[in-house]
Amino acid sequence: MSHHRARRPVRLRQSLDPSTGRLYIAHLGDGTVHAVDLTTAAVVGTVQGTSFVHGVMAAPDRHLLLAANFSTGEVALIETATLNITGRV
Repeated sequence: MSHHRARRPVRLRQSLDPSTGRLYIAHLGDGTVHAVDLTTAAVVGTVQGTSFVHGVMAAPDRHLLLAANFSTGEVALIETATLNITGRV
């Protein structure tokens, strides 16, 4: 008898910033947000400190990425140039 462990599905949410050609991907089970350069198809950075991230939305005119936290109801403000969290609302 073989034992198979059921894998949990990977859940992702994404937002595109057409001005920079970056795709931001929220990895719901990992608590991280990844920035992908679409011209090179490479991950160019990862935002830590976004536990329970549930979704992301790029705000290109403000050079921000908004990441919603399911657990706290907060939104992390992430500077797209540095991928640093600059605040929470």
